This record gives sequence, C-alpha cells and structure tokens, in this order.
Amino acid sequence: MLAAACENPLEYRPKDTSKKLIMNSLLEVGADTQAVYLGISTVNGIEAVKSGEVKCYVNGKLAAVAAHADSHEWPKQESAYYTFMEPYLFTANFATGDEIRLEAVADGGSYKASASVTVPPMPKLKNVSVLEVKEPMEDWVKTVYKFSITLQDNDPGHNYYRLLVNYDYHAAGFAGGQCTGESDGRIFCSLDTSGDPVLSESSFSGPQAQDALFSFDTPNRYGIFTDLSFNGKSITLRPSADQVSFWDLTGDFGYGTDVIEVEGRFCVEISLLSEQYYYYLKSLNSLFGDSAIFALEDITLPDNIDGGIGFVGMTNPERRILELPVSKLESDY
Repeated sequence: MLAAACENPLEYRPKDTSKKLIMNSLLEVGADTQAVYLGISTVNGIEAVKSGEVKCYVNGKLAAVAAHADSHEWPKQESAYYTFMEPYLFTANFATGDEIRLEAVADGGSYKASASVTVPPMPKLKNVSVLEVKEPMEDWVKTVYKFSITLQDNDPGHNYYRLLVNYDYHAAGFAGGQCTGESDGRIFCSLDTSGDPVLSESSFSGPQAQDALFSFDTPNRYGIFTDLSFNGKSITLRPSADQVSFWDLTGDFGYGTDVIEVEGRFCVEISLLSEQYYYYLKSLNSLFGDSAIFALEDITLPDNIDGGIGFVGMTNPERRILELPVSKLESDY
C-alpha cells in the first residue's frame, strides 16, 4: 500500500524563520571532560558557529569557561553531533542538588542561549554480576555475557532510569614473545533487553509506553526504563550482550603479530533521569530506531534551552566495574 501511494510534497513555512543558536549537552557527574555542542539552526539545516563562548555556573558561581575543540578530534565519530556541531570542553565538579547553568554566546554576540539543570541524586545499586556463556552455533561458538543488575528504588515518586554498559580494554600484541604494540579503548555495549520485562517494556511496546503509538517494537537503544512495575522496591535487570557486538578492538600491533592479549572489564552504570531527559532519549530512540520509517506521527524532541533550541541533561551515575579474565586471540582473529 505504501509503495503504491502517491507522493505529494508540501512546502514547509514556519512562522519563525530566524536563525537560532543550538546548544546540546549531556553533563555527567564524575566525567573527566564535559562537552557542550553549538550550532546555528536554519530553515534549511545546521550551520557551524564562527566563534563561541560557553560558561558553566554552579550554584550561581562561575565554575568553568569552556575551550573550543577540534570537531574532527572531539567528539568521537560515533557521536550524533559528529561534523555538524562545534564542541566546547570544560571540567567542573558537580554534586547532588547543585544548580548548573550553561550560558552560550556565538558569533560575536549575535546569538545567545542558556539552560539550567539540577544534579539528581545517585541511584542505589545493590548487586551487579555477569556470567559468560558459550553457545554452540552451526560452525562456531558464540560468547554471550548475561548480566544481573539489582537496583533499589527508594523514592516513592515516579522515577526514570538509564542503564549503560561500556567495555573497557587494554590490548597488547606479541610476535615470538616480543611486544609489537598496545592499545586502549572503550566500546559501547549494545544490550539485548528482549528477555527482561522491565527493559523490554521501555522499548515502547509495553504498558509503560502508553503514549508511544506506532512503535513497532523499537529496540531499547538507550537502556531507559521507569519504576512503574517496582516503585519503592528493588528490581533485578537481566540484559545480555553478544561479544561480537562490542569486541571491535582497534590498534596497530605491528607486522608479524601472532597473539593479542586483552585485559577487559565492563563498566555498568545506572542513572536517575529527569522526566525531560527520559523523553529526550525516548525520542532519540524512536528517531534512530528501526521503526522510524513507519512512523505516522511527528517525533518531538524536548527542548529546555532559553533563547535558542536544544537540550541539556544531567546524570549522576553509580558505577560498578566487572573485571574479566585475560583473553588471548590468534592474529587471524
């Protein structure tokens, strides 16, 4: 039916066609570097800012002035802002309850924008573990990591959460026992949440997503969920990760390398989200999900920027590190 439908382009004429400053930032307590991305929104697309300044205030006091970074060096290529937005970096210490305000000025004062957020409390992780399972396939053996993550929900109100798992590694190549090169990296783990009742409900096919029509079982890319089914209680999340989905080691280990030794660990994070932040990630999930081509309604992104457009979010994650045994890979792998 869709293939046979007639195409009828409609000209878009918004009431306000003026250019606006875009400011996007996902701040995180404990992060080595905080990043703010600036761009100019036009009717036809995004333009780069010619110059900019970003200041961070903590509880009304100036805490940092961000420095412009090379957009080809920062952020990494997997970022949604790669090549489209100019990054501004700073370091600052945040604590629960702090009021954080970002103020941005671009192109000699032609554009100004600001946003304020409050640092949420750190959630309570009780137990975190992982089990390595070997699953025989037709002509090889697949390695799957099954997580058990117990979270205590102490707040009687309605809460929003995010689960994030990264794989950190140090790899060293050897040829005849001699080191040929070393490499460090962090890889985002794509989680299989289909077997978990809480995380799979947040894939917008369950009762938590009453407002999510036409979702078509979009995968829970950002690991978001609510406490609708365990309010004031504890819950154990049981996602899994296929090793193939995250074991993409990079590095130049030199000619003749016959063995690569890998020291790996999982960094498991749980964050409390504001309601706006939850719906921001939910909207991105729909935008980048497999169901986007079937969407029959507009996707609305929350906006909390004064004087411009965009979004600023804040997390205060609790982290657990799960060390893995050293792995040895043959060079042909």
